[in-house]
Amino acid sequence: MIRRWDTESLPDLLEHIWMELARIDGDRDHPWRLPVLATSGSHGPNARTVVLRGVTRPGHELMAFSDRRALKVSELGHRHSAVWVFYDPRERVQLRAFTEVRVHVEDTVVDTYWHRLPEANRSNYLSEKAPGEGLEAPGAGRVLSPGSAHQFAVLIGRIQRLDWLWLREGGHRRAGFQREGAGWSGSWLEP
Repeated sequence: MIRRWDTESLPDLLEHIWMELARIDGDRDHPWRLPVLATSGSHGPNARTVVLRGVTRPGHELMAFSDRRALKVSELGHRHSAVWVFYDPRERVQLRAFTEVRVHVEDTVVDTYWHRLPEANRSNYLSEKAPGEGLEAPGAGRVLSPGSAHQFAVLIGRIQRLDWLWLREGGHRRAGFQREGAGWSGSWLEP
């Protein structure tokens, strides 16, 4: 049986990676929809799961939403580089996307996505307490401020490099792709 990742063509592999990323928008159950976003701050590396909200192929960008008071926003404000780690346990495929991230707060990008956000999801960005702030009990003290300004931020990571790994039976495969202007160069790597 030929599996969809089974190719010896780097251009075909890169095309398949982009097709897989594009599928996330229409498939809420896609295993790549919840990547780990890794950043670095004054206390060292940090990682957390985020919801991938969009992928633009022409811009080679990944998008996620955040409360602007979250630690990841502060970390990305000081050091703009981040790694997004995707993993599909069924296919046993990992993709790492190395990016330069722009954090949008109080601008037209934020306004656009805030107005598209379902009303039920807006409460995630209306809490008086910042993410990670202490509570006396689960849910205790969660006060929403619908009349005040929201704390919504949009994170857009422009992909600079991709590292693909397939943990396949019969021998793992790995490839790397580097952005070169508007195009990409790729090479096979030792897994």
